[in-house]
Amino acid sequence: MIKEAWRRIPPLYLFLWGLVLMVTYLFQTSLPVRAGETLAYVLLAVLTGRRFRLWPNLTVVAGVTLVHLISPLGRVMFTLGSWQITQGSLELGLFKGLMLVGLIYISRSFISPRLSLPGRAGALMGLTFAYFEALTESRGFFKPREPFQSTDQLLLRIWRDSEVGEGRRERVRYGFRPLWILPPLMAAGQLLLLFYFS
Repeated sequence: MIKEAWRRIPPLYLFLWGLVLMVTYLFQTSLPVRAGETLAYVLLAVLTGRRFRLWPNLTVVAGVTLVHLISPLGRVMFTLGSWQITQGSLELGLFKGLMLVGLIYISRSFISPRLSLPGRAGALMGLTFAYFEALTESRGFFKPREPFQSTDQLLLRIWRDSEVGEGRRERVRYGFRPLWILPPLMAAGQLLLLFYFS
């Protein structure tokens, strides 16, 4: 199963390939390619056991797009009263919204809470990734009637769980699997797309 095999890839190996993928992803300038790459990262995250929620991702893309539509750019597609909806603003908003979603799912697939980097900065980064993972995996914690209290309870629970987890950190035996070849293949494919469509 992909989820179990992915967990047996060393976190540092995934982290380094994740950095390569983020860089090549950021430099892509084609909107259709960006959309396809984002979809691929969402699919990879789901296959490797990460939770996917449609509504928050749509909210991110819609929110970023709406902000860009405020400033007209390029050909006017249609008007809503005195508000001009332009093609350039729409494409730029979609492009940046998809970029945010893609970066989130790259980090969720390639940055593991088990990642251990040297030094105090490395330890701090590791904690940050672990907390980010716990926050993005949490579900149903937010209560609109008590927004601050529910958020505070979630953060306290994550902090307590992380302290307990330090004492019983799971040991994973890493060994070469055919799935190790997937990150470099993805990086090579993304690099080709970058040169071909940019």
